[in-house]
Amino acid sequence: DVQPSPCQPNAAVSEPPHREKPGGFRYSELKARVMAALKASGVGMTGGFPIVFKAILMLTVWAAIYTATVFFGSSSLLAATAGTILLSLTTLVLEMGVMHDASHGSAARGFWVNRILRWTMPFVGVSSSNWHHKHVVAHHGHTNIEGGDPDIQTGGVLRFHEGAKWH
Repeated sequence: DVQPSPCQPNAAVSEPPHREKPGGFRYSELKARVMAALKASGVGMTGGFPIVFKAILMLTVWAAIYTATVFFGSSSLLAATAGTILLSLTTLVLEMGVMHDASHGSAARGFWVNRILRWTMPFVGVSSSNWHHKHVVAHHGHTNIEGGDPDIQTGGVLRFHEGAKWH
């Protein structure tokens, strides 16, 4: 059997079943309910200034740690180790805390602000087009659906779905 690529849904998984279950409600209804709840609570759809500020701050911290690691890392194993650990943590916060929201268009109201924040991905070695197809399209389009959600396909290392084989 040839397994469908999670990045190119075929007819079997093109309409996510979790969006239309018997007795359930459609995606459009869920979205309308979420929007109404956000509006009623006064919570916005985007992160706005705090996320943009966090992005600028994290990029500045990342650049400072990178520069310090390049200049001082070669003279001391401790400096190189500390720089590598701090750089890794800063990259994680930047990418998962800023880029993730920007890739969904929810970091800021402006399209171009989200696009610019998304451009931090290649800066630290992540493909933005691969992320978009694997996370935004495949994962969110087929959340927790075996054969459609790449986030639950681990090649047998972990078991995230009841249909996955025990190894």
